[in-house]
Formats: sequence, structure tokens, C-alpha cells
Amino acid sequence: SLSQEAKNALANQRITEFKEQNKQQIELQTQQISEQFKANYKDPEGNVYLPDLDTYYYLRQAENVLDHGHIGDSLRDGEPWDDFTVAPIGRDVDPNLHPYVIASLYKVLDIFGNPRVEDAMFLLPVLLAALSTIPTFLIARKIGGNTAGLFAASLLAISAPFLGRTGAGFADTDIYNVFFPVTVLWLFIESMTAKTNKNKIIFGSLSGIALGLYAFTWPGWWYLLDLVIGAAGLYALYLIFLSRKNIKNVYKTI
Repeated sequence: SLSQEAKNALANQRITEFKEQNKQQIELQTQQISEQFKANYKDPEGNVYLPDLDTYYYLRQAENVLDHGHIGDSLRDGEPWDDFTVAPIGRDVDPNLHPYVIASLYKVLDIFGNPRVEDAMFLLPVLLAALSTIPTFLIARKIGGNTAGLFAASLLAISAPFLGRTGAGFADTDIYNVFFPVTVLWLFIESMTAKTNKNKIIFGSLSGIALGLYAFTWPGWWYLLDLVIGAAGLYALYLIFLSRKNIKNVYKTI
């Protein structure tokens, strides 16, 4: 005979009383259910699984680098060969910098403890994501000062697509598509604005090296090369325009 509001109030009262009387049991069951859900994402040793298939592909290549010095499972005609992709035939392996970076980070971590290769893969995207904010800051500071640099680096750091593809353990090659472009562009800008020829050569050479490394991480690296060449061409035309009077005077003397 109670109204619906009275029934809801009575039900809430009984639920509250039940929780108070069975607090320890509820906490224990909650913890058990939580562990059951977490167990679906862990291996038998309790280590969290890597998040996607590509990451395990690069894990195998990194382990190959550490085991026998190249990314292939074996050698065929002197070239690295992938024995597992399209097995049992296998296929050749395209050169890739990523497994070597993972292996190098693993060797650094090995100095301080006894890590797994998966531990290096968990740390790598977070490390490169953090480092990517530095050249981003320097590029924006060159244009608009420290405030502009701070905002640019902060916006990159909290970008949802950026965070979604660079989370801990997501050791795919996506992070290189941010890290190398901002690094190359920063070095290129520094080479264009350097006041001495020595610094121009140093920054220009570093920019070229970074672009060359980028070519071994993503097949679309040439987009960045086109951008740099186009920017250099426009800058050259700008300098010619500024010096047009001097050019005319030289032409007249000839």
C-alpha cells in the first residue's frame, strides 16, 4: 500500500543498512571481481598484455635483434627473413628502425635491473611522446616567444589522438610520425635562422640525419621531405625578392 516514493526510500534505507552490516564482505567480493576482470589482460606471470597485434610483431623483431643482431627470424641469401608471416613460406623483412630502438632502450633498462623486452615497449611511446613536446616548444618559441611555446607543447601533450596512439605499451610506429617531423622542422628552422655558417651546417646536417632516420620508420616520410624542400624554395624566393635591387645592379654591371 506504500507509494512509489516511499518504496524507493525504504529500499535505499535497507540497502544502506545491508552495506553497513556487510561492509567487509562486499569489499572482499568487489576486490575479487576486480581481479577477475584484470586477469583477462594479464599473462600467467601477472604481466599486462601489450595492447595490439602490431606491437607483438615488433616485439618479435626486437627480440630477434637482441638474440642474433637482425630483425629477421633467420637469414635467406644473406638477408633477414620472417619465418612466421605467411608461414610456412615466410617473407622478406623491410628494414625498420623501430625494433632497434626498442632493443637499445631494453639494453639501457638492463643496466638498472632485470627488465623484459615488453617493459621497454611499455616505456618507449611515453618517453618519445614526452620528448616530442621539446622541439614543439622550441618551434613555437622561435615564432612567438616562450608563451607560444608553452601553449604549443601543452596542446600537443593533451591532444586526444596523440594520447590515444602513444599510451604506455602502444609501441607501434605512430609516435615517430610526431617525434621526427617536429624534430626535423625545428632543426631545419634553426639552420635557416642561424647567424654563422658553422651553425647552419650543423643544424642542417642534423635535420638531414633525423629525416634519414624517419625514412626507416614510416614509408610516408617523403611528405616531410617535400615540405622541407618546398619551404626552402619559398625561403630562397623570399631572399631573392629582398635582394632584387642588388641583383639588378649586378646584372647592369655585367
